[in-house]
Amino acid sequence: MAGKKIDEKTRMKVRESFRKGIPKGKIAETFSISVTSVNRIIREKTAAERQEAEPKQKKDDLFKRKIADIERRIEELEEKILQMSRKKKKKCFRF
Repeated sequence: MAGKKIDEKTRMKVRESFRKGIPKGKIAETFSISVTSVNRIIREKTAAERQEAEPKQKKDDLFKRKIADIERRIEELEEKILQMSRKKKKKCFRF
């Protein structure tokens, strides 16, 4: 059963109150809504927050890929160093 529709202005005030550290029970009482509604409002993201999160996720993915590429390159270079040092040791011991 659906309850009353909570308008966006009230939702914004609920989120702001929560950010200020006001207890959820007090917020619910102030705006005449249930604590469950307060919890739902706090959890849900606004359209603007969703749009901000998408580019951040793409940046994070790009960053992770770059790190993986760098780590792979480091492993390749370490292997080359080991191979070169082995060759050098072999040449040093020849008489």
